[in-house]
Amino acid sequence: MRRSVPKNPGPAAIRQSVPLSRHPRRPNDPPSACNLCGLPPGDPAEMQVFREHDEADRPIRGDAALVFVARDHQKCQRAVKAHPRLYARETGGPGHFPQLCGPCAKRDGFECRDPRLRANGGDGLVVYLTGGLPPGTIICPPPKIVRDAVGCEGREAKPE
Repeated sequence: MRRSVPKNPGPAAIRQSVPLSRHPRRPNDPPSACNLCGLPPGDPAEMQVFREHDEADRPIRGDAALVFVARDHQKCQRAVKAHPRLYARETGGPGHFPQLCGPCAKRDGFECRDPRLRANGGDGLVVYLTGGLPPGTIICPPPKIVRDAVGCEGREAKPE
């Protein structure tokens, strides 16, 4: 069975397109709402994060290259797929797990301020991930597994 590979439209077409990370409706706080339409998802647990790639389809490093899109915004999802630039889905990380961190009171921009996080000098913050392959599964070559963060021991809802 052949797997279809998305066609790269070429470096010139990619350079001429406006990257989604610079979309005019992208909120000042990107994890808070869909970066394409500016509206919140129907359910905060329905955000996804994509990493923007350059004209050679190499991932662009840094938080500025992360694009948050609501899973239930079909028009926005289609726009990501149709864009000349490559956008690959990511799991996220502390401070920008799309399903957990947007509405968390301990998030400051793309940073997690929970004192238990190792980056903050703590012993470790437990984040529960779902998805992926069952233990013991071997696939060659190994696929890129995108897992959803579904729980965090430090998550604290923002006060209304």
